[in-house]
Amino acid sequence: MKCPPAPSGPDWGATALAAAGLVVSAYLTWTKLSGATALFCETGSGCDVVQASRYAVFLGLPTAAWGVLLYAIVGGLALTGLTPRRWVWAYALAVAAVAFSAYLTWISLFELGAVCPYCLADA
Repeated sequence: MKCPPAPSGPDWGATALAAAGLVVSAYLTWTKLSGATALFCETGSGCDVVQASRYAVFLGLPTAAWGVLLYAIVGGLALTGLTPRRWVWAYALAVAAVAFSAYLTWISLFELGAVCPYCLADA
């Protein structure tokens, strides 16, 4: 039986992308929980419409909080070194996240008629 190769070290590219996504998701989570308006987004803007919609909460948590969790997991996997098994997990999580983000972007554009630049950057 052949063991997977040991990780060669952190994947800094994946770590940096995960960190950037985590920061944006954390900020959106904070604005949702605190009722604050996102920076550079005026009341009634796309950000405000999206954050006030019923889609801004999923399973009792702000939708962006799920992004925080996902980015933290992917970032942790990338920091520990991506073995083939960890790559599979990171890939599966990323595919699920992209699919969910695409769904939410479609909802934002075609059901809410609003665009949130933070949400698009996070996606």
